[in-house]
Amino acid sequence: MPFSKGDKNINRTGRPKGGYSMKLRESITNFCEENIVYFLDEIKRMKTGHAKSQAFLTLLNYALPKLTENNSTIDFSNLSESDIDNLLNRYIHEHSETE
Repeated sequence: MPFSKGDKNINRTGRPKGGYSMKLRESITNFCEENIVYFLDEIKRMKTGHAKSQAFLTLLNYALPKLTENNSTIDFSNLSESDIDNLLNRYIHEHSETE
């Protein structure tokens, strides 16, 4: 059912920032931080603490942002020659150590 113009039931201020989801994320983050040593020990032993460790790892997904592959490109036309030289030198330096 679409809204009609001038409807008094429309929330014109929008959803408030933060709210319950932020409190929940903070609580889960605090719990993970407070119990990190215990869970790292359990992960090392995995025999007795597997279920607890799985629960911790599951909660950790809500505390930390997911890592994503960054496929960004660089527009070299906006870089100075000095910036380009620095990038190339860093690239050469990083890749010469691995070979």
